[in-house]
Amino acid sequence: MQFDLRQIADQGGQTLTLSNDQLTEWSEALAVQPQGTGVAELDYQRQGSGLRVTGSLSANVSAPCALCGISVRESVEVAVAATFLRQPRTPKDDLRNDDGLAGCVLEAEAMEEVYIDGQVIDLRPWLRDEWRLGVPLALRCLDDLCREAAASSQKKTVDPRWAGLAALRDTLPGGE
Repeated sequence: MQFDLRQIADQGGQTLTLSNDQLTEWSEALAVQPQGTGVAELDYQRQGSGLRVTGSLSANVSAPCALCGISVRESVEVAVAATFLRQPRTPKDDLRNDDGLAGCVLEAEAMEEVYIDGQVIDLRPWLRDEWRLGVPLALRCLDDLCREAAASSQKKTVDPRWAGLAALRDTLPGGE
């Protein structure tokens, strides 16, 4: 899963098959388990010395319903977008406020920038991160009784990715 900037056209598309093993590795800390293979459909376009990549990751996942525990299987599609650049953009100023504190620009486009060394872009780390951020935290079944039970339940659930911080918070004095 690589793009070699010396060999690809100015624009195009590519469809990649994501193996079940790969999706399972990407989903290690998540509450869902991939079922079968997935697909990454990517479009790319050169932008100066960089490459803009957009598309989607899709796969079937299963997990117990977050409310009643019944096994739920769902199709998930995660939208992805990034601009791969060889060099960081130089800021127009030093981004200091009136008090002299350094800051940063938080523009949506700048947040999607990924910096690379060389001519080859390895898509795996980027796709893994996009998958982990885009998969739902919990699945819920469509049963009406389950929804009614959830409405009356006072149980707070903690996202497994934040469980370590929740446990730390509970050990601190005054932690709520």
